Amino acid sequence: MRRSLRIVDAAGSRSASNEKAPSPLSGAWGSEERRETHDFWQDGNTLFATVPTKNITSRGDTLNCAILTVALHAPRPGVIGVRIVHHDGGPRKVSFDLPGAEDGHGSISIDATSASLTSGDITATILLGAPWSLTFTENATGRVLTSSGSKSLGYVRTAPGAVVDGGITSQPGAETSRPHTETFIHEQLSLGVGELIYGLGERFGPLVKNGQSVDIWNADGGTSSELAYKNVPFYLSSRGYGIFVDNPGHVSYEIGSEAVERVQFSVTGESLEYFVVGGGTPAAVLQQYTALTGRPAKRWCQSVEATWGSPASSRAKDSVGVRKPSRRRAGC
Repeated sequence: MRRSLRIVDAAGSRSASNEKAPSPLSGAWGSEERRETHDFWQDGNTLFATVPTKNITSRGDTLNCAILTVALHAPRPGVIGVRIVHHDGGPRKVSFDLPGAEDGHGSISIDATSASLTSGDITATILLGAPWSLTFTENATGRVLTSSGSKSLGYVRTAPGAVVDGGITSQPGAETSRPHTETFIHEQLSLGVGELIYGLGERFGPLVKNGQSVDIWNADGGTSSELAYKNVPFYLSSRGYGIFVDNPGHVSYEIGSEAVERVQFSVTGESLEYFVVGGGTPAAVLQQYTALTGRPAKRWCQSVEATWGSPASSRAKDSVGVRKPSRRRAGC
């Protein structure tokens, strides 16, 4: 299948049409790194950065140049949200309810060369100039958890008339097809040596996700696919952090598969938001994640349990010789 894509990323605006064109959810073409952080500013508890797709050295560089706006905020201690926007004027994508999100968290620091936002035990730092650099570190040790660096951010447009295979999102029989879209945004976060990735909900495959391409899309995939019913856009790293993509629609992951040193995730539309969840240990990360997204309600309810084989059940046989189930209080 021939595909024609227009890529707006590290090498500016390009169009291509050939049999080896990359997926419409990837966009790292060109060897020259021209993305930069042009400026940053603070508005309340949110840190903003302007990220053009090429270096701005003159007024002419502002023409035909896609510009991304990156916003950092802290919905709760130990969690940092990152929102990447190309055009913010259109309808907002539907997002998950986040009952644990609160205002007023995080402290921002800006100097001549960098800007940072600290939330609990983690800090996000953006460097001014080229190349683009966003680093997440652990405050106690200074250890880098993950980072978004050279050619990590990407804004992708499909060329007019392009024929693109929708994969699992194109299933008319299941009535769960994704509407056609022409724009995508992706982010790539670094993987350390020996770092392992887990999660993403129910999957029919290896527990360790490294080397896999995973699509988050809740639909009936039949009996001959890896598609399951409980897809969750959250993964847990062996380095002691988690990444939650706030998009209930189609999220495409390349976990050390397209680039072995990176995890890429991409969504349709003009914006992408994700959260970096700190904690240091898997248990602590999951505590932070569920505190943000919500936990199951604990309430008492009636449950029915058949106590087969017990002396009490033998004495409780009814007139037709069937043991009667017992009712007891149970937490659910």
